[in-house]
Amino acid sequence: MNRLTDEQLDAALAECAREAIRIPGSIQPHGVLLVLSEPELIIQQISRNCASLLGQTAAALLQQPLTMLSGATAAEQVRQALLLDDLEEANPLLLEMAGRGFNGSLNRHDGVIILELEPLHDVASDNTGMLLRALRRMQAASTLDDLYTVSVDEIRRLTGFDRVMIYRFQPAGHGQVISEALGGVLPGYRGNVSPPRTFPRRRVSCIA
Repeated sequence: MNRLTDEQLDAALAECAREAIRIPGSIQPHGVLLVLSEPELIIQQISRNCASLLGQTAAALLQQPLTMLSGATAAEQVRQALLLDDLEEANPLLLEMAGRGFNGSLNRHDGVIILELEPLHDVASDNTGMLLRALRRMQAASTLDDLYTVSVDEIRRLTGFDRVMIYRFQPAGHGQVISEALGGVLPGYRGNVSPPRTFPRRRVSCIA
């Protein structure tokens, strides 16, 4: 293999730097992207791979209502999600489009709705959407307290436990429950301090 000269390498790096990766004009082929007007939910744009995943061409779907593709049920799910102040609370949406299940993700940008769809290969066991939601909420936390709150809330959502706690241990061996999420059955312990060795020191406690 021939090695690049310094001049060729500099030219290649300069060409790479000019590439507008922030506006690639394409998406990954395993998903579909739709741009919808609000509140009518008319399809203004759609990725060209829609035929392979949704069974209809882009030309057939452009300027058509979302219901033509999704049916009334999925379209109503989208409308209800758009009523929320924070769309991240709605994502992911489990939607049925063209007879198959999708994880849907909603965003607003420049006055339109962007709906991204990724096929669900096994609706009963697919946790990808829930994990993505948890990661997005954790990344959005601006303080440690916010991160603690989001963490216990999402772990409880994922596990189904009625109570999840984060327990901070001190050098002397005692500790304190600094955050918890409750399902309404078990009592809360937030703020409680335990004597040394009440809980094992080796882990943060997630207690059902």
